[in-house]
Amino acid sequence: MTKKIHFILPGGGVRGSFQAGFLYELLDKYSDSFEIYKVDGTSVGAINGIAAILNRMDILKDIWLSIKNINDFFGKWSTKPIVGQLYNLYAGFYNNGLYNNDLLQTLLEKNLTKSLETADDALKKKYSCAVTNIKNARIEYVDGTQKDLFKYITASASPWIISNPISINDILYTDGGLLETYPTKNILTSTADLIIIVGFDQEIVRYIEPECSNILVYLASLIDIARFNSLNTLNIINYVKEGRCIPITNTMKCSFMDFTPEIIKDGFYHGVEAAEQFYKTYLEESAGENAAKIVDKSADKSVELGL
Repeated sequence: MTKKIHFILPGGGVRGSFQAGFLYELLDKYSDSFEIYKVDGTSVGAINGIAAILNRMDILKDIWLSIKNINDFFGKWSTKPIVGQLYNLYAGFYNNGLYNNDLLQTLLEKNLTKSLETADDALKKKYSCAVTNIKNARIEYVDGTQKDLFKYITASASPWIISNPISINDILYTDGGLLETYPTKNILTSTADLIIIVGFDQEIVRYIEPECSNILVYLASLIDIARFNSLNTLNIINYVKEGRCIPITNTMKCSFMDFTPEIIKDGFYHGVEAAEQFYKTYLEESAGENAAKIVDKSADKSVELGL
């Protein structure tokens, strides 16, 4: 029997490279061994998730492995020297974000719009993105049929303080990870055979010390430490302890804003290795059974046809 998998894709900035590597390998090599039941994503998990549900992990791999630094998807308000730096501080304060997220939204629209437009609604509804509604201070989930989907995904993936919120229908939305690093809403009602958390990093984040290599990395380290003790995190840890969810542990020991090619490449290929191990542990046996059934049916058909 083909197993149905419910993917829980948490936020984590650069640690999303591990998640992308895992999804790329699983969907590229082993897509015949399972069925996607649902994909729930927060922040970078929302980005990886929409690529996964649209089966465009090839594009996501290219994007991840071509990143040189944060400026590839979060832009400065001004690039002018001296005066521009002062304007960046002013614009950051005025817009509630040190960086703007126009590049990220453009990147999503450019690479995934055509695939989204040709996908049917049944597939789109298997996807959901968690985003924080600033007006009501609550989390909202939008599915793949939602108008302005890429705006919601961009908002979900825009770290609080670091990047500006986005106005959609006169409501400001920001980082889904601000309230729910782990998108947990659909876990209790899920009927999937396997619920997996791709990028479970709590045992790693616990030991991260604030780093001072630059202001972004320092802020991100503090946010990481704060979210470890959030109610959302405690919930997901309990789900893992109860055996309700399978944790795919992300071992990247870095701040979520530490975007360097070396860290990204290392994370991506660790994700690939984790996918191989997951397949061997949870899917290989059932994949063999499915293949045997196909062979049996082919043999029966051959007999019927007198071959």
